[in-house]
Amino acid sequence: MQVQALAVEAQVYSPQAADALAAIWEDGILLAFACWRSVLDEAELLAIAVAPICRGKGLGKRLLSQLIALWQAQALKIIFLEVREHNLIAQSVYKHCGFREIGRRHAYYPPLRNEIEREDAVLMQKEC
Repeated sequence: MQVQALAVEAQVYSPQAADALAAIWEDGILLAFACWRSVLDEAELLAIAVAPICRGKGLGKRLLSQLIALWQAQALKIIFLEVREHNLIAQSVYKHCGFREIGRRHAYYPPLRNEIEREDAVLMQKEC
């Protein structure tokens, strides 16, 4: 699948057999995608991304809202995710969609380009 290949290439996703993907396309161009894994009555959002040119237009919120509706229809009870502590825009989207912080993983993420410090992972969850 093209979305999966792009996500793997961007090093934001390592596929597993039980994973699911959703994407927003326009005229053959990938605008946004999400990858998640469901086990019993829980799901974990593994990755969600919006093309840089499309950011700030509500695509991330729209995609996440559609996923939440899907998860509720599947009778999932809890959704988990993690996000870099300095990714405040993503955290804002998650909070807008009903996620709350439940903990942190200290120095979990490797440094981004031009950074030298590792970054905490903010753990979030939403009850459906």
